[in-house]
Amino acid sequence: MNLIGNEIYVFGGFSRDTYNDLKVFDMGTTRWREVDTSAMRVIPDPRVSHTMVNYNDKMILFGGGGPYLPNLHMMPSFNDIWMFETHNLMWTKLEGSGIPPKKRMYHTSAVFGSLMLIHGGYSSEGKISLSDFNLFDIEVHKWIKAKVIMNGKVVEAEA
Repeated sequence: MNLIGNEIYVFGGFSRDTYNDLKVFDMGTTRWREVDTSAMRVIPDPRVSHTMVNYNDKMILFGGGGPYLPNLHMMPSFNDIWMFETHNLMWTKLEGSGIPPKKRMYHTSAVFGSLMLIHGGYSSEGKISLSDFNLFDIEVHKWIKAKVIMNGKVVEAEA
């Protein structure tokens, strides 16, 4: 969920199916509405366990897991990044320069200035838990190599 102004945005999720719908709850009117994506050129694939952070009046979505694939006995992971502009209700897929992080779901994200920090998660393709740190500059659409030092030791160097 993301709060922008007096509206709460909820993207995707899972019930019997995996969804890529975007619902908005207006706290002033206490009413829900669904964003009509039928005329949009592109929208994110259905997913769960993604993150979406606020950046000004935009939301930046990263990663997550797709619908369960019975033949592979897994949910695929994503490492794509999307921007939703709340003022014109439009999705845009961001093509960042640099090396994107591994595909993942169940990760955490936060924004510091124009940087989106992505940490950890689970890669269903590699069947591994991740503990890396990754930075995405939202303004210039660039993945930045992150070097994390804890107690004087480099613990991660991932991009």
